[in-house]
Amino acid sequence: MTEPRLDQVAFLRAVNVGGRNKVPMAGLRALFQDLGYPGARTYVQSGNVVFAAGSDGKDRAALADRIHAAIKAELGVSSPVILRSTSELTKAIKASPYAADEEDLTKVHIGFLAAKPTAAAVKALDPDRSPGDELRVIGSEVHLHFGPSGAGASKLTAAWLDKALGTTVTARNLRTCQAVLGLLRPSS
Repeated sequence: MTEPRLDQVAFLRAVNVGGRNKVPMAGLRALFQDLGYPGARTYVQSGNVVFAAGSDGKDRAALADRIHAAIKAELGVSSPVILRSTSELTKAIKASPYAADEEDLTKVHIGFLAAKPTAAAVKALDPDRSPGDELRVIGSEVHLHFGPSGAGASKLTAAWLDKALGTTVTARNLRTCQAVLGLLRPSS
């Protein structure tokens, strides 16, 4: 039997294996299996799941809601779920305005937005909110470049971005994004 073609990634916000919002990756893979997505794979311990959505991928909002509800019911964690297809993730990585100029790809992040923000919300962003850090919204992603102090010291937080853009965001560094894309496009 042929493995299903992995075509979607679910980015879960604010999950980890210890402390608050504990989600064991083996449990998460089993949950996707129970939802009817065999062959789901995870990358690191922060809620990156690649899976074959098939026809379920056509109604993305319903799919994200279904996964969110299952995680809450089965694992006891209410974590927003943001979905991207292989082509969308590829496009987001290629669109990064900061990748070419940065050796340390952990300082370059892509914030995946649950919905495309309005032009007015994007225009209202304060470019000087966090000196040394940069951001740029392209479509349904916010591209971030963190200065010498890194993401932990930045004022460009998920909570601030949620409020400023009027939607939910979850971010991954570019190295993680590339690794997740590698799971979606395994080498032959």
